Amino acid sequence: MTFRSISTAIPPVGLRSTGASPASTCENTRATCVHRLSPIAANAPAFSLVELLVVIAVIAILASIAVPNIANIVRSANSSRDMRNAQSLAQMCSAARAAGHPGWPTKAEAITALVAGIQVTNPVDHSLVIQFRVDTVTPENQAKASVYLSSDGFSLIYVPAGGQPTN
Repeated sequence: MTFRSISTAIPPVGLRSTGASPASTCENTRATCVHRLSPIAANAPAFSLVELLVVIAVIAILASIAVPNIANIVRSANSSRDMRNAQSLAQMCSAARAAGHPGWPTKAEAITALVAGIQVTNPVDHSLVIQFRVDTVTPENQAKASVYLSSDGFSLIYVPAGGQPTN
């Protein structure tokens, strides 16, 4: 069994051919291909090491300024999300209480029930069943949203400062 080699017109890596025939390019050694470089590739201007180091230093300075700002933006967005979730929970709790739900003894029970979903039968019209559920709050975010909520023993009260409600 004999193998036949197939030659291609690809010059050695990093070198640009001047358009010589494929056979002569492939048969030449690397040393003889160097003189066949085009004038553009041989005399092309290049960046010095100092210029490259300056560019890297500028990028590093910009990154050191941007990274803390991005972290603050993410932290602020997470805090806003938690406050919105707390508002949604408080509004849904008020709506459920207005529809006839007796309320919840603790804040944790109210949050868990509203995230899972509850059904309230209207005391006036017993055929009317109202479903209350807060879809935006994931179980992982319940504790974060509860920081902005207070309980009066029956319903949830939204507290923007994350502390006790002001009267």
